[in-house]
Amino acid sequence: MRRIFVFLTIVLLTSISFSRGARNLMLQPVEVTLETKIKQGPYRTYTGKPVTWKDFKGTPDSTSEFAAMIYSGIGMKYEFRQSGNKTIVEVRLHPYMNREKSWYKDSLITDHLLRHEQGHFDIAAIVAKELAERIRTNHYNVANFKDEIDRLHKEYLHILWERQVSYDEQTQHGMHAEQQIAWHLELSQRLDAYDLMP
Repeated sequence: MRRIFVFLTIVLLTSISFSRGARNLMLQPVEVTLETKIKQGPYRTYTGKPVTWKDFKGTPDSTSEFAAMIYSGIGMKYEFRQSGNKTIVEVRLHPYMNREKSWYKDSLITDHLLRHEQGHFDIAAIVAKELAERIRTNHYNVANFKDEIDRLHKEYLHILWERQVSYDEQTQHGMHAEQQIAWHLELSQRLDAYDLMP
């Protein structure tokens, strides 16, 4: 199913002044966590538990040819603080679905369709895990770490979009049974490897 994704980015910044001496500050390894318990407005974060039709609270698009639409993305929060001559950076990522923008048409829903929609949410969680690892292993300095983290976030949102498009194209929006089974198997294996299963 063709998707349009709305990506929520929340950036928490603690003011810090970069004087000439700031370049001498040491940047500690960036700490990255994947949050699964954020409750913020219409957003449901990824917990590994399957979505249900009750999570789809949006108004169906009567002009769409599709039976359902899930809106998902990867939110990011980060903060930093100084401790002596060290700068400590903490990044929190949360794959989410926007329940108020996700919808379905009553007369067309099936269990098979719900599993297909779940696949989109699973992909968001997997890419979030990949982004977390990339942020954790990337090299930074005090002067560029904010720009670098934002750049990586944008890069992986694009990767997420590409993967979602491939998922829909290869499964024909869930209608190609063999491809859908193959994707479910691959996603399950990667979720398990990333310890994202409940």
